[in-house]
Amino acid sequence: MGLGFGHGLQRRGASCRPLRRAEPGKGRVSPAGFRGVTEENIVKKYDRDRGLSMFDEVYCGDLGQLPAAGASKFIDHMLETLFAELWADGTLSIRDRRLLLLGAIAAQGDETTLTIQARSALKRGELSGEQLDAMALFLTQYVGYPKGSRVFRVVNEVKAGAVKK
Repeated sequence: MGLGFGHGLQRRGASCRPLRRAEPGKGRVSPAGFRGVTEENIVKKYDRDRGLSMFDEVYCGDLGQLPAAGASKFIDHMLETLFAELWADGTLSIRDRRLLLLGAIAAQGDETTLTIQARSALKRGELSGEQLDAMALFLTQYVGYPKGSRVFRVVNEVKAGAVKK
């Protein structure tokens, strides 16, 4: 008896059948089909405008004009879920989320996104130049020196760019 998938336990008599695909138009229940729920009282779950507002706040309006609603499913989904839901959730501040994101991006070695995040953190006053330096030093111990040296370079470029403005 191994400790692999299922911890060595096997289901007796279980059969594997291919899943049947639902026929078009069948298998979906309209929310209005539930008692007490009408089309009028259904709250729109995703709010692109709220997401766009949060996107502009997070990035100080520096990333340019986004495509109009419906022009890009990717952008619509990003605004409606990532920004309208996750970034707008008050459980963590924008600064808290930014610090988490800076660590994740440093670990991935993505200099372009790291530059955008560090520049926005500095511009919004979430982190000072000194704090960006401390962040780079701290993260280097966890992401390794090759990626950490990129973080230092990006931080220095962002600080130099802020001084020029």
